[in-house]
Amino acid sequence: MAATTHRSPSLGGRRLLLLRLGVFLIIVGSLSLLVWAIFFAADDGPDLPHEGKVGQEVTDGTLIYRVTSVRCGLASPPSGPEEKSENGQFCELTLEVRNPDDSQASWNAALTAGNGTYTPEWYLEKYSRQALTGRIEAGEHRTGWLIFDINRSADPVTLKLGIDVSSDAAARITL
Repeated sequence: MAATTHRSPSLGGRRLLLLRLGVFLIIVGSLSLLVWAIFFAADDGPDLPHEGKVGQEVTDGTLIYRVTSVRCGLASPPSGPEEKSENGQFCELTLEVRNPDDSQASWNAALTAGNGTYTPEWYLEKYSRQALTGRIEAGEHRTGWLIFDINRSADPVTLKLGIDVSSDAAARITL
């Protein structure tokens, strides 16, 4: 009968085994991270610039905006009460707003004209379906007006749009 010897792995063999196990775990971990990044990472919003010009789409990271026309020098707001401008003129901006998300969103606007910053005349929504409201449903695409009451001698320069128009994330359109 032959004697059987039980040999324990050498120190070099153990290191090689641990090295192989470590490489295997690194590969499995890297592949898992890659699969997660491809299929489960959160979408950071539309892939569009935050700044643009009239006719170009811009985003605040959530909604997509596009100004299609600017009309200033109006004595009264379009399809609204016959009222005079407190500051000298009304400006009508035709704006497209698109919400690609699956939840309702609210947004705000600020127009820089001359030395002032103006907010929209939101109350006009009760007079016209064309007046935008600052709210948009999930998946909705709306086109309508933003009306601003600005100084008679001022020319509109920039429109900021977004949840917080004072933040760097706000979309900016040069008019």
